[in-house]
Amino acid sequence: METGTMHESMDKFIKSLELEGQISTAKGYQFSLSKYDGFCRMKGIDPLRVTTETVRLFASYLSEVRSSKGIPLATSTQATRLSAVKAWYEWMAKRRMILADPAKGIELPKVPKGVTLKDYLSLQEATALLQTQAARMERSKPNTLTWARECRNLALIAIALATGKRRSSIRNLKVSDMDFRRNEVRVEKEKGKSGAVFPCARWAMALAKEYVEKARPILLRGAADSGWLFLAWRGSRKIGSERFSGILESLVAETIEANPDLEELPTKNITPHSLRVSFATLLFQNGCNIRSINELMLHEKLSTTARYTPIPLEDLRRACRMAHPRA
Repeated sequence: METGTMHESMDKFIKSLELEGQISTAKGYQFSLSKYDGFCRMKGIDPLRVTTETVRLFASYLSEVRSSKGIPLATSTQATRLSAVKAWYEWMAKRRMILADPAKGIELPKVPKGVTLKDYLSLQEATALLQTQAARMERSKPNTLTWARECRNLALIAIALATGKRRSSIRNLKVSDMDFRRNEVRVEKEKGKSGAVFPCARWAMALAKEYVEKARPILLRGAADSGWLFLAWRGSRKIGSERFSGILESLVAETIEANPDLEELPTKNITPHSLRVSFATLLFQNGCNIRSINELMLHEKLSTTARYTPIPLEDLRRACRMAHPRA
């Protein structure tokens, strides 16, 4: 993992996490610390010579950040970025790289318990998203690199929506994980847990099959085949995490422009994680029981599934009345 141009001590902290095998944590902390490092540069502050007030100022700054759509950072995102800063200062203090930990007394923003509020797509919005990407593909000259990229993007969004898998799992899929005859997808591991074989909608598998057979060879450009399902722009590397986000952000913007009747979509902050939430929510709204959704999401507890998806309390009551033998 490249650690960029952050402060040298931040680089060392990230590398120490990698050496401990905390790859996912390292990646998340790297992104958050880069934001803190940028904040310090903007203020002309040396991050090794800050006071607790400086860290509080950063926390306040996070609460005021807005996206291009005017949407504030989620409380959970603010907490995540501050957690990285606190962990870094604690790590340095233990190694006596600083005299005192300026973030020790900083409290993280309280994330509301119960329903985890996430923006997700309605069925109409999800359909419009796919139609917009299909139109992008149709506008491209067949069998060109641009056409292959748009075909990949269509298959990528389709598989994400139709399986509900995490972004990391989607990126780590290999061609050999796709069973086009049975319409099944095999996920080896997800968030440290052993994976399983999952059913996938026939329409999504059909799009993935077309991509594998017609577009993927164009993206390979003669490179040795690494086996990754979703390739980068060209060559055998798998698609990057930020690239996945960029594809979706651009697609959502075009979908909004092409569908002015979708009045709620412009107010939503749709991310790759939103596709996972959309999967679970649409299943529940169409009658799938919460236990089945729990299995498909690879959640250990039903309470996690209930928090994870924005399921109204009345819908949960209805599900309990239908499923409980003594209801």
